[in-house]
Amino acid sequence: MAHGWQAYQRIHTVEFPAPLCGPFGPERLELAPCDPVALLHSKVEAVEPAVRSQRPAMVSSLARLRDRIDARAKELRREVPCLVHSDANFHNIVVGTDRVTLIDCDYPAVRYPLEELEGLEEHAYLHGLSELPAAFFAGYGREVSRPSAAASSHRGLLGHVQLGVVRHGGRHQASCRSPVHAPDVG
Repeated sequence: MAHGWQAYQRIHTVEFPAPLCGPFGPERLELAPCDPVALLHSKVEAVEPAVRSQRPAMVSSLARLRDRIDARAKELRREVPCLVHSDANFHNIVVGTDRVTLIDCDYPAVRYPLEELEGLEEHAYLHGLSELPAAFFAGYGREVSRPSAAASSHRGLLGHVQLGVVRHGGRHQASCRSPVHAPDVG
């Protein structure tokens, strides 16, 4: 992952006017207004039923996460939509001797880069890392607020509760009986 930032840096430099987001492809470009704060709140709302049924002890974290999103609303809305890969994970990064390439680009879209970085942070978490390494952000070339990225990725981690994917002993598995490492959203 040390040089994965190079591939994301290249794709995320293709920017679009805020607040437009949508699918991007060879035959279509459908952009519509998209508020990143409303998007994060809708994602938290979507995972709430699963959290209530599978991890009731984490329900109080949802309110704190909503508060954290609201506290970062101005910052989140300053993000500029860009071209994104839409399937952010370590398996789609090929590191060669002279370049880093993203593969499996079946669903490109115009979205806020924090959504893509959220996906990478989720993947890092599922592989035993607490977050993307500082070197990723140092080389990424774009100012990224770590607190805003954390608010976004904490919402993503709750999404794994919804899917029944939780971390157990440094690896992930599909089981709602394993302990989940609840994000600190305070």
